[in-house]
Amino acid sequence: LKDKYGSTQLVIFFNEEQGLVSCFITATFAITLTNEGEVSADEIILFTNTVNGNTTDLTDAVSDIGPDETIIITTQILIDMTVRQDYIVTTDIVGIASGSQNQCSDSFTFTFTAGNDLDSPPGIIDPESF
Repeated sequence: LKDKYGSTQLVIFFNEEQGLVSCFITATFAITLTNEGEVSADEIILFTNTVNGNTTDLTDAVSDIGPDETIIITTQILIDMTVRQDYIVTTDIVGIASGSQNQCSDSFTFTFTAGNDLDSPPGIIDPESF
């Protein structure tokens, strides 16, 4: 995969033995929102998920969250598995409490690494490391 033939690059193929093979996978994030307060968050004014600087606005995915209510929102990104890289994922939410203009907010960040280094495939030892 990723071989170039002129201006064409092979990124996906199918054969009987391996089936469909692609450079890309879809990563799905399940974001769990729980209102641990005693009043509803009647209006969500900001709800975003940012992966390596690319922000997805999810504000329209949630209208309100009642007390002790939990909802799960999913979002996806495409990962190129031929490039080993770190991913930084940050989710931010801001809501307005019922009957007031008091805002409540939260943020969560996690990191992960995905992909294979095609320049150093597994099992290949760099001769200069001896």
